[in-house]
Amino acid sequence: MQRLTVVTNSLTAAELVCDLPGITHVLLGGQLRRLSGSLTGPLALSNLEQFTFDVAFIGVSGLTEDGITVSDLGEAQLKRDVVARSRKMVVPLDASKFGLTDFARVGDLDMIDLLISDSEDKALQSICATKNVALRTLAPDSRNSL
Repeated sequence: MQRLTVVTNSLTAAELVCDLPGITHVLLGGQLRRLSGSLTGPLALSNLEQFTFDVAFIGVSGLTEDGITVSDLGEAQLKRDVVARSRKMVVPLDASKFGLTDFARVGDLDMIDLLISDSEDKALQSICATKNVALRTLAPDSRNSL
């Protein structure tokens, strides 16, 4: 059995995987952002220096042709640092976030290796093709099976 280590700054993600067999879990320390239930700031960035990642799954609150964004500067910096320490970057994106720009920029679309979406939006397909980002679209009924 292959083991998996999950490193996260999300309290929700930590709770979801903490009792799953075969998964080692690391929760980064930091300042709690109540709104998102995530940990950010200098302590989280310092903790992150201990790791390298094969694959990073990065949540975003906005994606346009100009790049990906989130609602908080500290969260954006942490995500940029995770990407810099990762061999591959995956962005799961629900259709409601496509075309939106949030407050803090994470980076350009070319930092994404794979975008997973629940939408077969032609504009999203075109942007991904132009930016050389692999796009995988999940059927609406398959989202709950992940």
